[in-house]
Amino acid sequence: METPVYRIVYALQFMKAEDLLTDERFLAWYHKTSDEAIRFYDEQIEKDPALREIMKEAVRLLQKIQIKEKRLSNKEIEDAAERLLKNILNKKDPKDGAA
Repeated sequence: METPVYRIVYALQFMKAEDLLTDERFLAWYHKTSDEAIRFYDEQIEKDPALREIMKEAVRLLQKIQIKEKRLSNKEIEDAAERLLKNILNKKDPKDGAA
């Protein structure tokens, strides 16, 4: 059963930025993966300036903790796959008595 919106709005009044990081609806708003979450949080931002500031802080925290992935060339990927395959093939089956 889904939590009524009025309860969510009430709970938002007591949230900190860190609390928003565990809120699936906030994360859906941040990543723009749910139209409903976007509408909900955009409406709350307009209604509550204090929540707007908390959300800005939560966004700053998310941006700090996001890991930037390094782009690998096809050669680097092929080399890594080859090393992995060699490691797999060189492993002995523990049932055979070797570790």
